[in-house]
Amino acid sequence: MAISAPVRFTHDHRKKGEMAMKVYNATVLGLFIFTVFSCVSEASPQEHPPTVLSKSTSVLESNPKTHYRAKIAFVSNRDGKPGIYTMNTDGSNITQLTDGKFDLMPSWSPDGKKLAFMTFKKEDYEIAEKYHLGMHFMLYIMDVDGTNHYRAVSVPVEPLYVWSPDGKKIATISAYEDSSHFGKDGLNSSTIYVSDLDGKEPRKLTAVLGMAGSPVWSPNGRQIAYDSAPVAGKTSNIFVMNEDGSEKRRVAQGKYPQWSPDGRKIAFMSDKGVEEQLPSQSNIYIVDVNGKNQRKLTNSETYKRPLSWSPDGSKILFSSGEDICIMDSNGGNQINLTNHPARDFGGIFSPDGKQVLFRSNRDGNWEIYTVGIDGNGLNNLTNNPANDMFPSWSPLRKFK
Repeated sequence: MAISAPVRFTHDHRKKGEMAMKVYNATVLGLFIFTVFSCVSEASPQEHPPTVLSKSTSVLESNPKTHYRAKIAFVSNRDGKPGIYTMNTDGSNITQLTDGKFDLMPSWSPDGKKLAFMTFKKEDYEIAEKYHLGMHFMLYIMDVDGTNHYRAVSVPVEPLYVWSPDGKKIATISAYEDSSHFGKDGLNSSTIYVSDLDGKEPRKLTAVLGMAGSPVWSPNGRQIAYDSAPVAGKTSNIFVMNEDGSEKRRVAQGKYPQWSPDGRKIAFMSDKGVEEQLPSQSNIYIVDVNGKNQRKLTNSETYKRPLSWSPDGSKILFSSGEDICIMDSNGGNQINLTNHPARDFGGIFSPDGKQVLFRSNRDGNWEIYTVGIDGNGLNNLTNNPANDMFPSWSPLRKFK
């Protein structure tokens, strides 16, 4: 799939483009620097001793019968600017794939042959000049060896997107059709779109005015669950719609839906029943896709949010404050996997469901770790003075 030829700029056009690029550079790089460095001083090596690491090798690293294995993509500023890297699941064979000024949020295609990521390139001058949207990026796709970059969608989108199960589409969020945002950092609306990954304008699925977000595909790819509120700060509800945006229906009050692997249930976060003076508390619920049989799984003392279901659907990974926890899908056997004063974010199940991938600043800077689903076998995979973030498991496949 080829990207269109670069635009030829006149002197005036190039000057305007360079100005627009400076605006985007400041916004995006500022966001990254804030995210990466804001918490490091709170977990310095002097305050928390270096983590004692397990020496075990991941069971995902090699299967002698099939030679199938997984890899991990992540973002690092180890060469001075954030770029996309990959590594084996034991932390070996770290390979730099991009060398842009800021490349963020890598995500593997379902077949493991492509990587999507957020960035902003010189070819995007005109788009920067047209929209001036803060907290929006361009979505690109590349081969897993770092070659063949192409723009997946023609408009800027927010740094949250998700592949369809068949790998032919990506659901995104953007405010590009709401002109009231242009040139502003704050967003008062967001809309869900679907892209065919052809570099063209995406298809709109929800209204331009309103706060729709957190899209997630059903396992069969026929529906999308999402949360939506009429305006920022108001109560959000979980909705389900067909993948073309039709037949929207409310399922529950809450945010951050996560489909079960069998497609029958949705886990989500809700603060209903929490006293108004305790806005930082919430609980995890599950509900049938038809909105029936809603059940609360946690009793909150912190802000809780579902992260993902295990591949077999037996467990749910969730954040609790700044820790990563796990429980059975009925709410039983809740275990704090990280249990550390530092900040632990972004828990993801491994393809075999036996490990959890996350990032932490427990050793003074952001590093990428794995831990077993019983809380044992902690491994620092990156162990570098730089900041390593936003890890993503690949599916099991044959890598060269």
